[in-house]
Amino acid sequence: MVMPSVNFRSINNNGDDLFWIQSYGKGLYLYKKGRMYSLPQKNNLLASVHSVIDDGLGYYWVSSNAGLFQVKKQQFVDAYLHGNPNVYIHKYTLTDGLLTSEFNGGSNINGLRKNGFIIFPSMNGLLYINTVKAFPVVSGENYYIDRISINEKEKIVRGILNLERNFGYVKIFVDYANFGNSGNEYIDYKIDDGRWLPLPDNGIININSLTKGKHGIHVRKLNSFSSVFSYKTLEINVQPAFWETAVFKLILVIVVLLIFYAVYKIRLIRIQKETVILNARIEKRTTELKDTIKSLSKTREELYAQLYRQKKFVAAISHDIKSPLKFINLSAGILLENMQEDSHEKRVVHSINESSAQILEFIESTINYNKIFIYDNYQTKESIKLREFISQRFIIFKNSAAFKSLQIHNNIGQDDKVVSNPDVLSIVIHNILDNAIKYTDHGAIFIYTAENDGKRRLVIEDTGKGMSKEEVSKINASKESSGPRMGMKIIKDLLPLIDVSMEVTSVMGKGTKVILVFNAN
Repeated sequence: MVMPSVNFRSINNNGDDLFWIQSYGKGLYLYKKGRMYSLPQKNNLLASVHSVIDDGLGYYWVSSNAGLFQVKKQQFVDAYLHGNPNVYIHKYTLTDGLLTSEFNGGSNINGLRKNGFIIFPSMNGLLYINTVKAFPVVSGENYYIDRISINEKEKIVRGILNLERNFGYVKIFVDYANFGNSGNEYIDYKIDDGRWLPLPDNGIININSLTKGKHGIHVRKLNSFSSVFSYKTLEINVQPAFWETAVFKLILVIVVLLIFYAVYKIRLIRIQKETVILNARIEKRTTELKDTIKSLSKTREELYAQLYRQKKFVAAISHDIKSPLKFINLSAGILLENMQEDSHEKRVVHSINESSAQILEFIESTINYNKIFIYDNYQTKESIKLREFISQRFIIFKNSAAFKSLQIHNNIGQDDKVVSNPDVLSIVIHNILDNAIKYTDHGAIFIYTAENDGKRRLVIEDTGKGMSKEEVSKINASKESSGPRMGMKIIKDLLPLIDVSMEVTSVMGKGTKVILVFNAN
């Protein structure tokens, strides 16, 4: 069997199936039934063993460079086979009567048992051990952990040890009786659930910090060759610091609540102040609003009075101005029927008849325009047959067109209809036709419809003087500007009321085209 980095020096057997294999500085190994075992060591006691001899009394005697050892046989073997390092190994020193603590090894036989003696070679010759009369001196099984020192002041503890939170430095003394070799003491300690640590040689456990609450200092001692631990515990209760106490936490909660309450009160006072200021502003605004309402009520009454006067004015125009003009127009028409053709008098009467008719139409348009806004009746819409509607508008301009030898072509289809307000649309058409006849000296006026993008278009096109690009741009771009043709102002005011838009194109010397786009149709 090969073990890396381990050099074996010797092997010995005590007449059983256990073979003890010694190395130099790498420990003692056990070979049994084809398997090698090693002992977990807490120290290097058995690092350089020379021989393991069975005394027939249930013990092994072990010689090594570190001295002479005695160990319970069965516990020693079980420690190897089961990997238990907690086995009691008793060491003999010069105080036990030995003349030397260094033994020889490396030969074929490094120890033997004969005639009740175990013999080991040493630096001072052969060492004979009478195993029957050998009496190892071991410490007592009892030990005590009732003596402590707090900041170098010793005291005896009965029951639980109570410590302040900032206790400083605590020493716990582990006291026991031992008249032999102190190196044969196997005592461990741990704090709470920590790992076991070997007790220092001075037998003192030093503690300089513990958290608040209950703690346990646990000590265990291996009782000589029995290899059984005896356990003892010192209970410690560390008082909490003031900031860890329930009283402090209660005070902290109260302080926090008071802070929240103070913040709440400050906020409440601020809100109350803001409320007072807001109420004052509301009251001021309410007073201003009341004054405004009173002013608006007064203004409304004044507007109603003005509207009433406008209605009376329109009614007066309708009766006091239209009636005489109608009489003049009617009388001129009767005179024309009884006058000679091509006479100077007939031309004058004809002029009077035509002028009075135009004045009547102008007054009618003006009255209708004002009625639209006074009576707010532009929202009423109905289906309008365009061809018939346009023909009725022609009647007024028939004489003017004939006087200039203008031809008016109504090319609108019989079934072409739009939905609009007839009063508003009548004023719009009247002004467009009036402009067309006014600025056309010869040629014709064409009226027709078209449809594009699902929208009906009414086109009034003349062959008159036309307009410059600047005039056309001014008409198309600005809602307020009307250009040289004053009727455009009325048209552009009325078109939004019936959801109609207007497009104007014109060429100087060739004529003008006005397109009305009915968006709602």
